[in-house]
Amino acid sequence: MKKLLIFCVIFGILAVVSTSVLIQLQKRKAAPLGQPTSVSNGDNHDSFHVNSQSNNLTANDTSKEKTLDLWGTFNQNDLIVKEVPLEYRTVSGEVTCFQIEGLKDKAVENKINQSIQQKAKLAVDEILKEPQYHQLDSTYYIYGNFANIISVTFNVYGTDDNQQYKNIQYYMNYELVNGNELKFEDVFSKDTDLELIGKLAMSRNIAGFERGTMDDVYSEIHFDEIKGTWMARHQYFDDETQMVKDEIVEYVLPYSEYEIDKKVKHFLKQEDKKFYFSPNEISFRMDDTYCHLYFEDIADHVVIYDKFLTNESIFERDDIGPKGVVTCSAEELDRMGKLKETKFVSDNFFYDISFNRFSALTGVTSQYEESYDLYSKPFKEKVRLMAFDEAKKIVRKYQKIAEENPQKAYFLLIEPNGNTCEKENMPTNLLIIANDIAIYECDISQKEEVWSKLLSAFRYYNLMMYGSTMSYLTWSEEGLNLVSQNERTASYFDLLTGKQLEGIQDVFINQENYLAILQAHLAERLKTYYSEFELGGFRLDFSGFIAENSINPLYGNLVLPYEEFQNELKLVSFNSTLLPSSEKMISIDMLQDFNDDELEIAYNEPFARHGHDFKTEKLKNYFCIWSWYQPIPGKVVAMEELTEIEKENVNLIKQEMQERKNLNR
Repeated sequence: MKKLLIFCVIFGILAVVSTSVLIQLQKRKAAPLGQPTSVSNGDNHDSFHVNSQSNNLTANDTSKEKTLDLWGTFNQNDLIVKEVPLEYRTVSGEVTCFQIEGLKDKAVENKINQSIQQKAKLAVDEILKEPQYHQLDSTYYIYGNFANIISVTFNVYGTDDNQQYKNIQYYMNYELVNGNELKFEDVFSKDTDLELIGKLAMSRNIAGFERGTMDDVYSEIHFDEIKGTWMARHQYFDDETQMVKDEIVEYVLPYSEYEIDKKVKHFLKQEDKKFYFSPNEISFRMDDTYCHLYFEDIADHVVIYDKFLTNESIFERDDIGPKGVVTCSAEELDRMGKLKETKFVSDNFFYDISFNRFSALTGVTSQYEESYDLYSKPFKEKVRLMAFDEAKKIVRKYQKIAEENPQKAYFLLIEPNGNTCEKENMPTNLLIIANDIAIYECDISQKEEVWSKLLSAFRYYNLMMYGSTMSYLTWSEEGLNLVSQNERTASYFDLLTGKQLEGIQDVFINQENYLAILQAHLAERLKTYYSEFELGGFRLDFSGFIAENSINPLYGNLVLPYEEFQNELKLVSFNSTLLPSSEKMISIDMLQDFNDDELEIAYNEPFARHGHDFKTEKLKNYFCIWSWYQPIPGKVVAMEELTEIEKENVNLIKQEMQERKNLNR
């Protein structure tokens, strides 16, 4: 009886304490989704600010630290990060780590690099405590590299003879001004309630990872600020009606708030908190739980964007990292091309032109990896500028529309991409510059709402604010009067002359008879394929001429590959060297595959290798493509300067050119 009485007393005390804690947590519960703040960064976005509600994460509102401006931009660091071997202990496999280069202050650079090396060695030591994991490997990933700070995760993997592995992960966060390691607290303003930050992150993490079975699914888990509870879309199969039901229901977290509170407090007491951050979010590990928080949701408390900025650059260079990136962008910064233009031209017209690193724009498609590095920087820049000029023509078109309709607001997104056409699996001198365009139109009264949604969509769909029809923005919210449209434009250029083509006929040697040539090739292809075809027209594509089927385009257009046309086209294959080498003889049979333009280039290639400064526009444009071509201004290379093999090759090509000339008389 006495034991029962003691148990009841203890249980009553615990109940009172638990209830008190839960009441306090409910009072202090953070609103997970914040709106963009109204802080101005002094640029031309002022007319697009909206008011926000507090996230209620502040203990007292006395701090004057500069917090995150959701309407602002930031620069990536002009920092070089290199992978280097970790020369430490004799192990099987290859263990590397990373080192930084490019700081003006070499003492700080060395301090950071020594710290990185030390942590990498500790990770190796930790793995080798269990000798069976003798095969070692390592990786690192740069999450944040901006605003004079860097955040990297480093992993060492140990594998045993049974292919079982052990992993040790280190989180490396540094400020680049003094070389000190960043603390978790440095990310947030001094008045931020870190307990509530932790609870919010963990609650979301738990909710986000909970899923049902295939027949009973919880999705779109979110926090309802009005109800103060977690909600989710519940889809399940109703046996009674034999139909799938879809409803929004309250979602119960698998952990109690007491358990969450306990984990958060334990995390905050740790001296070495495990965390990393990107421009978009912070991620940290509480015991066995990984938690993530988007900076956009807690913008009023994030100071990492400005805290370590300096009046003067701390870097030796200024041309490495992308500049003017919208805050909280989620995508890897290296995916974003350096040539970019984003601005509000007027109160009702915004445009964005940005190049995706993977859309080539170098005169060579991504599949030509080996050739890619052979193209010279001047040539790549020339192609980019040509694409940029084409995009600006589109801007001027829609800017005029915006001027004529002041009652509307327009958001124009353009992603240029350019590739050379292919002939026999090699790029050629025919360049297609295409622009993927998305244009959004709304009433001028709704421009702030649309702009806010646009920013948010770019952040959460990994789109770095470069124009793209891949934005997946299908806004159907009630009351949002938005008209969206996608289009694609294409222009064609001859890279040897630098001129834009007026039409398909410019690709043919016999321009007057080009249509008959195309129709003859089409007739041959139709014998092999299908008869339900009515020609709607021809157009150029990267792989060949497209014969459009006007009966049923979905049934299929036909591609006529350029290589089928042999010497009927003015296409020159872009190979780093048309000739095999300066030390190998060519054969007359090899020359039969060259058209007249390629034959002329092959004749001049040995002279180009010796630095001949060409005056002919076509030859100059071709050879300047290649990084191996280093012309000496004013130099004329004589036959005597060539090697014996080069002389024989040149004479053989000259002989073939003369024979062709005689045949055409």
